[in-house]
Amino acid sequence: MLLSHAVSDICVIGPTGCGKSIVVEEFARRLGYETDTVVLYSDMTSRDLLQYRHTDADGNTIWKHSPLVRAALTGKLLVLDSVHKLHHTTLATLASFCEDRVLSLPDGTRLIPAAAHSETCERLGITADQLSSQGVLPIHPAFRIIASGSEKGDWITPEVLGLWHFHHHAPLNLDHQLQLISRLVSGLLLSFITLTSTIMHP
Repeated sequence: MLLSHAVSDICVIGPTGCGKSIVVEEFARRLGYETDTVVLYSDMTSRDLLQYRHTDADGNTIWKHSPLVRAALTGKLLVLDSVHKLHHTTLATLASFCEDRVLSLPDGTRLIPAAAHSETCERLGITADQLSSQGVLPIHPAFRIIASGSEKGDWITPEVLGLWHFHHHAPLNLDHQLQLISRLVSGLLLSFITLTSTIMHP
Protein backbone atom coordinates (compact mmCIF):
# COMPACT_ATOMS: atom_id res chain seq x y z
CA MET A 1 0.00 0.00 0.00
CA LEU A 2 2.89 2.37 0.69
CA LEU A 3 4.22 1.83 -2.83
CA SER A 4 0.76 2.42 -4.29
CA HIS A 5 0.31 5.55 -2.18
CA ALA A 6 3.43 7.09 -3.70
CA VAL A 7 1.92 7.08 -7.19
CA SER A 8 -1.84 6.66 -6.93
CA ASP A 9 -5.00 6.56 -4.89
CA ILE A 10 -5.91 3.21 -3.35
CA CYS A 11 -8.95 0.96 -3.08
CA VAL A 12 -9.11 -1.79 -0.45
CA ILE A 13 -11.60 -4.56 -1.21
CA GLY A 14 -12.71 -7.56 0.81
CA PRO A 15 -15.68 -9.18 2.52
CA THR A 16 -17.73 -7.36 5.14
CA GLY A 17 -16.10 -7.45 8.57
CA CYS A 18 -12.64 -8.46 7.38
CA GLY A 19 -10.96 -5.37 8.88
CA LYS A 20 -10.69 -2.99 5.93
CA SER A 21 -11.49 0.04 8.09
CA ILE A 22 -8.85 -0.91 10.65
CA VAL A 23 -6.24 -1.29 7.92
CA VAL A 24 -7.10 2.16 6.54
CA GLU A 25 -6.99 3.76 10.00
CA GLU A 26 -3.59 2.22 10.75
CA PHE A 27 -2.28 3.26 7.33
CA ALA A 28 -3.31 6.86 7.99
CA ARG A 29 -1.82 6.81 11.50
CA ARG A 30 1.55 5.55 10.34
CA LEU A 31 1.77 8.23 7.65
CA GLY A 32 0.61 10.99 9.96
CA TYR A 33 -2.53 11.77 7.98
CA GLU A 34 -5.67 13.40 9.27
CA THR A 35 -8.66 11.70 7.69
CA ASP A 36 -12.12 12.68 6.49
CA THR A 37 -14.49 9.77 5.98
CA VAL A 38 -17.50 9.72 3.66
CA VAL A 39 -19.90 6.80 4.02
CA LEU A 40 -21.35 6.27 0.55
CA TYR A 41 -24.84 5.07 -0.30
CA SER A 42 -26.70 3.97 -3.42
CA ASP A 43 -28.77 7.10 -4.07
CA MET A 44 -25.95 9.57 -3.40
CA THR A 45 -25.65 12.04 -6.28
CA SER A 46 -22.54 13.72 -7.58
CA ARG A 47 -23.75 16.97 -6.02
CA ASP A 48 -24.04 15.25 -2.62
CA LEU A 49 -20.45 14.14 -3.04
CA LEU A 50 -19.18 17.66 -3.72
CA GLN A 51 -21.29 20.36 -2.03
CA TYR A 52 -24.56 20.86 -0.22
CA ARG A 53 -26.88 23.81 0.34
CA HIS A 54 -26.89 25.47 3.75
CA THR A 55 -28.87 28.35 5.26
CA ASP A 56 -26.77 30.93 7.11
CA ALA A 57 -27.79 33.06 10.11
CA ASP A 58 -29.40 35.67 7.84
CA GLY A 59 -31.52 33.11 6.03
CA ASN A 60 -29.42 33.12 2.88
CA THR A 61 -28.84 29.86 1.04
CA ILE A 62 -25.15 29.18 0.50
CA TRP A 63 -23.05 26.27 -0.72
CA LYS A 64 -20.95 24.32 1.77
CA HIS A 65 -18.02 22.12 0.82
CA SER A 66 -18.34 18.38 1.34
CA PRO A 67 -15.67 16.38 3.21
CA LEU A 68 -14.23 15.41 -0.19
CA VAL A 69 -13.61 19.03 -1.15
CA ARG A 70 -12.33 19.99 2.30
CA ALA A 71 -9.88 17.10 2.27
CA ALA A 72 -8.65 18.07 -1.20
CA LEU A 73 -8.01 21.66 -0.14
CA THR A 74 -6.30 20.83 3.17
CA GLY A 75 -4.25 17.77 2.21
CA LYS A 76 -6.09 15.18 4.26
CA LEU A 77 -6.59 11.52 3.47
CA LEU A 78 -10.14 11.06 2.15
CA VAL A 79 -11.69 7.72 3.06
CA LEU A 80 -14.55 6.64 0.80
CA ASP A 81 -16.37 3.88 2.65
CA SER A 82 -18.55 1.40 0.68
CA VAL A 83 -17.62 2.72 -2.75
CA HIS A 84 -19.33 -0.30 -4.33
CA LYS A 85 -22.71 1.20 -3.38
CA LEU A 86 -22.34 4.29 -5.59
CA HIS A 87 -24.50 4.63 -8.68
CA HIS A 88 -22.44 4.43 -11.85
CA THR A 89 -23.19 8.07 -12.76
CA THR A 90 -21.86 9.31 -9.41
CA LEU A 91 -18.87 7.03 -9.72
CA ALA A 92 -18.17 8.63 -13.11
CA THR A 93 -17.85 12.05 -11.42
CA LEU A 94 -15.45 10.58 -8.93
CA ALA A 95 -13.52 8.91 -11.75
CA SER A 96 -12.86 12.22 -13.47
CA PHE A 97 -11.52 13.71 -10.25
CA CYS A 98 -9.31 10.72 -9.47
CA GLU A 99 -7.82 10.65 -12.95
CA ASP A 100 -7.32 14.37 -13.63
CA ARG A 101 -7.40 16.00 -10.19
CA VAL A 102 -9.71 18.63 -11.68
CA LEU A 103 -13.14 19.30 -10.23
CA SER A 104 -15.94 21.76 -11.05
CA LEU A 105 -18.28 22.41 -8.12
CA PRO A 106 -21.98 23.32 -8.23
CA ASP A 107 -21.28 26.88 -7.01
CA GLY A 108 -18.90 27.52 -9.92
CA THR A 109 -15.67 26.98 -7.99
CA ARG A 110 -12.99 24.98 -9.77
CA LEU A 111 -10.30 22.84 -8.15
CA ILE A 112 -7.06 22.19 -10.00
CA PRO A 113 -3.68 20.65 -9.08
CA ALA A 114 -1.37 22.89 -7.07
CA ALA A 115 1.25 22.87 -9.84
CA ALA A 116 -1.32 23.97 -12.42
CA HIS A 117 -2.50 26.69 -10.05
CA SER A 118 1.04 28.07 -9.73
CA GLU A 119 1.60 27.91 -13.50
CA THR A 120 -1.64 29.79 -14.14
CA CYS A 121 -0.66 32.50 -11.67
CA GLU A 122 2.72 32.90 -13.36
CA ARG A 123 1.18 33.02 -16.82
CA LEU A 124 -1.42 35.63 -15.83
CA GLY A 125 0.95 37.62 -13.64
CA ILE A 126 -1.25 37.40 -10.54
CA THR A 127 -0.84 36.04 -7.04
CA ALA A 128 -2.21 32.74 -5.75
CA ASP A 129 -4.68 34.61 -3.55
CA GLN A 130 -5.95 36.60 -6.53
CA LEU A 131 -6.55 33.46 -8.55
CA SER A 132 -8.23 31.77 -5.61
CA SER A 133 -10.49 34.79 -5.14
CA GLN A 134 -11.70 34.17 -8.69
CA GLY A 135 -12.91 30.72 -7.69
CA VAL A 136 -9.92 28.67 -8.87
CA LEU A 137 -8.48 26.78 -5.92
CA PRO A 138 -5.36 24.58 -5.61
CA ILE A 139 -5.63 20.96 -4.52
CA HIS A 140 -3.14 20.26 -1.74
CA PRO A 141 -0.23 18.08 -2.98
CA ALA A 142 -0.59 15.72 0.01
CA PHE A 143 -4.23 14.93 -0.74
CA ARG A 144 -4.97 11.25 -1.38
CA ILE A 145 -8.01 8.99 -1.56
CA ILE A 146 -8.46 5.54 -0.06
CA ALA A 147 -11.69 3.83 -1.07
CA SER A 148 -13.01 0.62 0.44
CA GLY A 149 -15.61 -1.71 -0.94
CA SER A 150 -16.93 -5.19 -1.43
CA GLU A 151 -15.08 -7.73 -3.51
CA LYS A 152 -18.43 -8.95 -4.85
CA GLY A 153 -20.71 -7.52 -7.52
CA ASP A 154 -20.12 -6.11 -10.98
CA TRP A 155 -19.08 -2.61 -9.93
CA ILE A 156 -15.38 -3.20 -10.67
CA THR A 157 -15.51 -2.47 -14.40
CA PRO A 158 -12.45 -1.95 -16.62
CA GLU A 159 -12.93 1.80 -16.15
CA VAL A 160 -13.00 1.50 -12.36
CA LEU A 161 -9.88 -0.67 -12.41
CA GLY A 162 -8.00 2.29 -13.83
CA LEU A 163 -8.96 4.65 -11.00
CA TRP A 164 -7.05 3.14 -8.09
CA HIS A 165 -4.43 0.61 -7.15
CA PHE A 166 -6.49 -2.24 -5.73
CA HIS A 167 -5.51 -4.20 -2.62
CA HIS A 168 -7.44 -7.26 -1.49
CA HIS A 169 -7.82 -7.71 2.25
CA ALA A 170 -8.73 -11.25 3.27
CA PRO A 171 -10.15 -12.09 6.71
CA LEU A 172 -7.77 -13.58 9.27
CA ASN A 173 -7.76 -17.37 9.48
CA LEU A 174 -8.60 -19.07 12.78
CA ASP A 175 -4.98 -19.42 13.95
CA HIS A 176 -4.26 -15.73 13.37
CA GLN A 177 -7.50 -14.74 15.11
CA LEU A 178 -6.53 -16.76 18.17
CA GLN A 179 -3.02 -15.28 18.20
CA LEU A 180 -4.51 -11.80 18.18
CA ILE A 181 -7.04 -12.61 20.88
CA SER A 182 -4.33 -14.17 23.07
CA ARG A 183 -2.64 -10.78 23.34
CA LEU A 184 -5.82 -9.18 24.62
CA VAL A 185 -7.46 -11.62 27.01
CA SER A 186 -6.60 -13.80 30.00
CA GLY A 187 -5.70 -17.49 29.73
CA LEU A 188 -9.05 -18.81 31.02
CA LEU A 189 -11.07 -16.73 28.61
CA LEU A 190 -8.72 -17.66 25.76
CA SER A 191 -9.27 -21.37 26.47
CA PHE A 192 -13.02 -20.86 26.26
CA ILE A 193 -12.71 -18.88 22.99
CA THR A 194 -10.40 -21.52 21.51
CA LEU A 195 -12.84 -24.31 22.40
CA THR A 196 -15.79 -22.38 20.97
CA SER A 197 -13.92 -21.52 17.76
CA THR A 198 -12.85 -25.14 17.30
CA ILE A 199 -16.46 -26.28 17.61
CA MET A 200 -17.70 -23.66 15.17
CA HIS A 201 -14.82 -24.16 12.72
CA PRO A 202 -13.83 -27.84 12.99
